[in-house]
Amino acid sequence: MNEALGALMGRAGTPDFDAFDKSLNEKYPKYAKEVSDYARMYYYMNNKNWSGFVTYADAVVQAGDVPSGNLNSFAWTAFENVKNKALLEKALGWSKQSLKDGDNAAFLDTYANLLYKTGNNKEAIEQQTKALEAARKEGGDIAAYEQTLNKMKKGVPTWEN
Repeated sequence: MNEALGALMGRAGTPDFDAFDKSLNEKYPKYAKEVSDYARMYYYMNNKNWSGFVTYADAVVQAGDVPSGNLNSFAWTAFENVKNKALLEKALGWSKQSLKDGDNAAFLDTYANLLYKTGNNKEAIEQQTKALEAARKEGGDIAAYEQTLNKMKKGVPTWEN
């Protein structure tokens, strides 16, 4: 794997994804696409290229069984950084998928925030109310959930970008 990772970096720190993919396909054909998509996703995230991040996060999600925590993490990263509604709607799908195992306060919060940022205010308030209820059941700190719900009810952004 170190040889494949070594092939990733080209001159001046620019990734050579073609060489990386070739090396992966030669040595680890079964995992090559998955590893390559993850590498691209993290590269674009670290370089604040949010369109690239969403493209490759979506490829990772579409390829297989992604744990709910990862889905939520990808969705929250998009919520915090993406402005484009079409890209946010992809993240909304990941977030909804993260809820497949039941009501988790943090995952519901992400889902509600993405609904709100994409203009689905009524449903966002409903989901944030569920997030607050789940946080109470989980015994967690509810202040942030209440603050977000109040912002939604007032029609003010819950995000900074």
